[in-house]
Amino acid sequence: MKTIRAIFTTKKLDDPRMREYSFNTEIDVKVGDLLQSPDYHGKLLQVTGVEDEVYSHFSFRTGELRKTGGQSCGQIKTLSDATVIVDESTIAIPEESITGF
Repeated sequence: MKTIRAIFTTKKLDDPRMREYSFNTEIDVKVGDLLQSPDYHGKLLQVTGVEDEVYSHFSFRTGELRKTGGQSCGQIKTLSDATVIVDESTIAIPEESITGF
């Protein structure tokens, strides 16, 4: 298990400067990988960071990752086992399935 940081996108970005979200996953990923998860239809996740440790919570206020919960903390979601790394050249997301992030 590892904790990753990722952005929601519809294509791979060279310089992803969007809001990052944290997830836990069993997949062996690296920065720049695109993930397709059945949890997020019409969206891809682009990995922007791989943490050295596994975290279970994050601070709503600061975004700091934590190993235990506490006041003003949220739980980090674990990506589905059906999540896969995809090659951008082989993925097509229909425009009508793209919703707000």
